[in-house]
Amino acid sequence: MIGNPAIEAEYRANLPMLEALGKHHIPHGQVAQLQGYQSLRTQSFPWGGDPNLNLRNGSPIWALDFLLADELDMDSVTELDFTRGNAAGYRVIIDSNTSFMTPETVAAIEAWVRAGGTFITFIQTGRHGIAGADTWPIASLTGYGVQSIDHYVQDMPAPATPLTEVPGQTLLSHRWGGRTANGIHLQRQAPDVQDVLQWPDMTTAVGMRPVGAGQVVTLGAKFANDRIWWGTTADTVAMFEELLAYAGVSRVAGDMINHATRQRYRGPNLFRHSVSNNGVFDVWTVSTGATAIDVDLEFRTSPLPTTALDVLTGNTVALAMSGDVATLGPVHLNPDDTRMYLTPKNALDRAPQAWFELQRGWWQGTTPPRKAPYDHLSGNEMPFGPEFPLSVGGSGSGFSSTVSIPDDWATGRIELWIADTGDNVFLAQGTVSIDGQSVAGPTSAAIMGLDVTANLPPGSHTVEVSVSGGTTPITGVRGTSWLRHVPAPIATIDLSGTWSTSADRFSFGGGTSVPGPWGQGTAGIRAISREIVVPAEWSGNRVLLSGRFQVCTGASDLLVNGKWYAGAGTWALASRIDVDITAAINFGQSNIVEIHSFPSTPVYCAGTAIQSVRLIESVAP
Repeated sequence: MIGNPAIEAEYRANLPMLEALGKHHIPHGQVAQLQGYQSLRTQSFPWGGDPNLNLRNGSPIWALDFLLADELDMDSVTELDFTRGNAAGYRVIIDSNTSFMTPETVAAIEAWVRAGGTFITFIQTGRHGIAGADTWPIASLTGYGVQSIDHYVQDMPAPATPLTEVPGQTLLSHRWGGRTANGIHLQRQAPDVQDVLQWPDMTTAVGMRPVGAGQVVTLGAKFANDRIWWGTTADTVAMFEELLAYAGVSRVAGDMINHATRQRYRGPNLFRHSVSNNGVFDVWTVSTGATAIDVDLEFRTSPLPTTALDVLTGNTVALAMSGDVATLGPVHLNPDDTRMYLTPKNALDRAPQAWFELQRGWWQGTTPPRKAPYDHLSGNEMPFGPEFPLSVGGSGSGFSSTVSIPDDWATGRIELWIADTGDNVFLAQGTVSIDGQSVAGPTSAAIMGLDVTANLPPGSHTVEVSVSGGTTPITGVRGTSWLRHVPAPIATIDLSGTWSTSADRFSFGGGTSVPGPWGQGTAGIRAISREIVVPAEWSGNRVLLSGRFQVCTGASDLLVNGKWYAGAGTWALASRIDVDITAAINFGQSNIVEIHSFPSTPVYCAGTAIQSVRLIESVAP
């Protein structure tokens, strides 16, 4: 970064705000979102992702906390937090499609509700249980059974069915009659449930049930398809705003207002509240997009602040006082601008306790940090270049590094990696050259183990990464870069030949050839399997399974004798696998290997979709 005039100037201009990082935090909220981690593990491999059976759960798919971040301090809990007592401090807990629930989980949620909490189901809460699929164990708590679920079609909008308000309901406003939604069609089972909204077939779309000192709100209706941002997010936000207000939850005591139109800006990337770690200040971070705006910041904290500290300039600004509102403004924000303001909480007597509780909560259960390796297979990595070389201005960026290849890398293979970040790695198009010779690009995608052995004999070399063509304010490389040396194998076994196939991940039959298409005949499949014998003399060394595939399939999961190797780091969505399977091998005996594709439904890929599969004997780590 230093040495790039544009990004260095941007860094220095914003240094006071950058130095505030780590000195403030999102405070403990009145609301939490249930992230069903036990459910996620149960629903994952090998069940696939058919949205009509196994709709994904948790964040980011159903990240309601993100949609409401500008107006709500929201935490997250897991199923275990109900039994551990960690849920006791929340007024409301909203699910994020925890579709698998055990009886113990349902009982723990019920105990929390009876103590005064409000639990809101969302999407398909408690659909599956230990008794089987579609047994709806949550029904014992909600008092509603399920008549039907709207059907999803891959990559198509969900059904849009009009809602009808039930006369006399007091949970929601009267705006929802005629709004279109999709989701679950509920049937009353318990006599004490109260219908709020209905579908045209007279089944329940939204209902509630008093339970002890608390209540359960059952949301059958939703305004999204198979993820929260695909649909009418404004209706999703509006419904939860009404539900939280009904439950007595207070909004964040501040707003960002357009100075000219007096409209409130919405969105977590525009306005965010936090608290200084010492408990002395409320922290307000405001941002803008591609257009310059003038805004007013309105504060309603109690007691009202009379001044605000501009972190960027260090100036203290007097606030305009009017009734129960203190206003800072107008504040001019340039395009892609960020500002940060501190207002005193005027509660110095409570600050020491707040600091102590924060520190105690942060450090409970932590372990000493350790440096993670670049790759899970080998320690022979050589990082090069800055960690995330980005540039301001959109005109291009990059870096050049000199690397020294040691003599013991002369045998084996040298790979170039610029790691997958889950999005485009290059902003916008990147190229890589070694000693002036292009080896990759132009591309926006990750570079996953490119063989550059011929370009890097022992000695000094220059590796250059350049990025150009960006139209956004930031260009550069988002992935970590390294070279990896793979020692020459001691021995290999080519696993070409006939492999069994499976369309459901469970029953195998038929067959396909390796190398060859991913499919049985022309029918789609989801997995291939083969019995192999690993020589007894390989015992004591590492055994790797190495595969190369076309991107249309990819390899997401691997089973060896029933031991599951999930997509570990760099190969989860890649067209290659190099996995250490030593721990699962029966040396000198028969072993069953299964390779599963990433798509959640059977796919067929013609040609040489399966390019190669090999066993590799390598030196012990």
